[in-house]
Amino acid sequence: MNRRKCLLGLGGIGTVALAGCLGGDSGDSGDSGDSGDSNNGGNSESGLALVEHSFNRPDDGNSPEFSATVENNTDETQSIRVELDVNSGDSTVDSVSFSSSVQPGEMGAGSALLTALESPDDVTGYVVRLSEGLFSDPTVEREFSGDEFRERLNV
Repeated sequence: MNRRKCLLGLGGIGTVALAGCLGGDSGDSGDSGDSGDSNNGGNSESGLALVEHSFNRPDDGNSPEFSATVENNTDETQSIRVELDVNSGDSTVDSVSFSSSVQPGEMGAGSALLTALESPDDVTGYVVRLSEGLFSDPTVEREFSGDEFRERLNV
């Protein structure tokens, strides 16, 4: 269990560092971003958008990793907090978050491990929230079904 916490902490630090490096790249990455998330992915009032997200299960079958790309459509650099709640019925079975510093008009990415999720078959839905900064209320909230979770999970 301590190893997972350590890996999660190190992954979060590396993700923030990597997201900061990626956020300044305005070149074409070759990815069209056609993941289906960009439609209704943001809130025009907040200037934040969820561009795409995925769940990747490692070959060893351990904890899946939640990855997301966000876009900052404001005129200021934003520390965008991404939160994920995975639900089974009325209960939250896993919850993770990460932050990414994103320049105006740019995209940033990050990831976090789902360490408490026991069975993807039990997931009935999940919610992704974006907020400006660590302690502000979410400005973007997207809900997805359990079927969408399993479709996005690379098994």
